[in-house]
Amino acid sequence: MLQQGAVSLSQLFMGSLFRIPSYQRAYSWTEKQHEDLWGDLYSVFASGPTGSNHFLGTVVLEPMPYEQVRKYGKAFRVFEVIDGQQRLTALVVLVSCICRRLWPSPTAENLYDQFIAYCQGKKPDRTLQKLILGKEDNDYFWDAILSLQPSNIEPRTPGQRRLRNAKLFFESKLNDLSNEELAKYMDEVQTRLLLLTYQVGSELEAGLVFETINDRGKSLSSLDKIKNYLMYLASKMRSESLSATLNARWGDLLRNIAQINPGHDDTEDEENSLVRYHWIMETGDYRSYQIHREIKSRFRVGEADAADRATQYIENLGEAADLYLKIRQPASLTLPANVSEFTQNEIRYYILWLNRLGTVANFVPLLMATLRKYTHDPETVKELARLCYLLAWRAYRVCGRRSDAGLGELSHVAHELAYSTMDAADVADELRRLIGYYSDDDLFKQNLEQNRLSSDEQKVLLYEWEVSLSKHTRQPTISWEEAQRLQIEHIWPQNPKGFDAWTSELQERHGKFVNRLGNLALIPPPWNPQLSNRPLYEKEKTYAGCNLAMVRSLPSHNGFSRVTQLEKEGAAPEQLLTAAELFIANRTSQLIEFSLQRWCL
Repeated sequence: MLQQGAVSLSQLFMGSLFRIPSYQRAYSWTEKQHEDLWGDLYSVFASGPTGSNHFLGTVVLEPMPYEQVRKYGKAFRVFEVIDGQQRLTALVVLVSCICRRLWPSPTAENLYDQFIAYCQGKKPDRTLQKLILGKEDNDYFWDAILSLQPSNIEPRTPGQRRLRNAKLFFESKLNDLSNEELAKYMDEVQTRLLLLTYQVGSELEAGLVFETINDRGKSLSSLDKIKNYLMYLASKMRSESLSATLNARWGDLLRNIAQINPGHDDTEDEENSLVRYHWIMETGDYRSYQIHREIKSRFRVGEADAADRATQYIENLGEAADLYLKIRQPASLTLPANVSEFTQNEIRYYILWLNRLGTVANFVPLLMATLRKYTHDPETVKELARLCYLLAWRAYRVCGRRSDAGLGELSHVAHELAYSTMDAADVADELRRLIGYYSDDDLFKQNLEQNRLSSDEQKVLLYEWEVSLSKHTRQPTISWEEAQRLQIEHIWPQNPKGFDAWTSELQERHGKFVNRLGNLALIPPPWNPQLSNRPLYEKEKTYAGCNLAMVRSLPSHNGFSRVTQLEKEGAAPEQLLTAAELFIANRTSQLIEFSLQRWCL
């Protein structure tokens, strides 16, 4: 029987099977935690047989009394791992790497039998897998990580990718040890490493333990702290309902968060963001960042309805996680079947651009409230998403407003809309007011005239113009992904031929217009250095053959033609400058007129 208190790794696994509950997060350790663990383990090995034992961390377990497994004349107790699952998983990955190195020696067979899966006749029996992960990752864990001949299947989830990284990390570390050293290493690790184990009688009791244990490893996110407190609350209030809701909703909640940035190993930022955005929608309070402390104040132990209100909070947070995924990954956003694909694509477009512009944070609570309340009213969703996009582009990007400009108002209307004290028409009016206040047409036009845009913002504007122009041609419209690979070209050169010999007055005139929007175009990367500072008449043929409408049309522009004519005639710099100024001013006006129509209220 597994003892409580300090036990060795060998004692912990003897006669035991461990299962990670579905509500627990997927494997989340990264190289930093792997390095820390390896340092602890190697220090034990390096100290030799006379060294002292080493305390590694804490494991909280809940026995499953009705799930004892009997097979091959042996009995195995089943435990759910309430805390410490990240460390246990990393240790099992490490042992599997050692087993493959030493296989088929008796040492490897014994290690595999004890820590990976019970073996009958040297054949692992997966039904007696010692550590079972959540349902999404366990097949990968067995096939690609634990197997004596692991498959090369690609990981499909962030948790699987981190498991693969752990395997690669430990394999690289073990390469520095001989087989003999490995056997000694494992002898020391399984006997001299101590884990402090707690067995709890129920998930409610686990909440109490969470409040007193500070386990080493990854820092806790706000989401972790909230879950821990609510488990504690469920324990103190004896609320099976709250405990069951936590278990039922938490796994889906974590899976939604993991899908937001599938290529990122660490989801802590997204977890903290979700908690904050949901809090803003629920309360309108955008100044609080320590949301777990707010939760403790809102749901106090001893208040008669605290557990019921906390249960509803978890339900709402789970719904918010689903909405947050749709906002951060708009391709996953689907509305009822009777909504046309065209309308759904328009909604996805506006939300996608909020993400691309890096301004989505201010709008997430409002978008959550909108999607929650108006799922069956797609025109309302589209209009509010459109107004959010206009505010983001006009105010934050073109007019350079501070990132928190209007945040109080946006937070307020998100909360009011969520709880029906404002309707969609009122919210739309408030968004229009904010757009007018922070980016009225005169200010919007002025910033475009003076080109106060960053290079990324310039690319967005030019891309949108290219999309508009290409609709009138037979050429296919380029995608934003393709546009990101393009470069911004100065049509009239930044350093024209003979520029150094010009008078300071002419150079000053040149500097005032060369960087205006009308002198910019998107162009494929190989062309930019080739064209660079050449005169326009040398660029003319290349421009005419370009597949981009804005570039291909340049030679037919009257202002462009006038400049090329003067260049060929060898005109004086002052004449060239005057013609170039007119050409660029005209093209700038075209771009501004397009922008006022494209991003109009």
